[in-house]
Amino acid sequence: MKYIPIVASLLLAGCAAPAANTSPPGPGSSQPAPGQTPLQKLAADLKDLKSKFNNDLAQLRKNTLADLTAAKSNADSQNPPDKVSSMCYAQLITNINALPALPTSGTGAASPGPILLFQEARDVTRQADADDLKIACGPLFLDEVDDARKLFDDITKIVALFPK
Repeated sequence: MKYIPIVASLLLAGCAAPAANTSPPGPGSSQPAPGQTPLQKLAADLKDLKSKFNNDLAQLRKNTLADLTAAKSNADSQNPPDKVSSMCYAQLITNINALPALPTSGTGAASPGPILLFQEARDVTRQADADDLKIACGPLFLDEVDDARKLFDDITKIVALFPK
């Protein structure tokens, strides 16, 4: 998952001309509340965005883990067990459980900003691109590619039977 477009949108949002806003300043508004600086408004908006992202990520994680657990059980219950896919599903479960949630408050004394959001999103993508996942799921991917190649070979042989 790449979050560069989100971060770029947040960074470039300040470069656009402000749209006419008839809503009063405050939460959910594009204008800072009275006594709130634009930087404080950005920090509050980023905190809300990360909180919403964490909620969505938690729901996605829950649904994905249930699906992977069922798939692993299915692979293990085959006779003989499907060791190739079982190994991949087990590693996916491990990696998904290890995904960090984005903290909703800044680290240190500084308020969270777009660069911290970028780094936290990068932490998530680096976990998803781990070598152990590539090693565990590589055989499953190659097995599926080989099946697709065999299917393409069969289709080619059938097409070759027809005169031009």
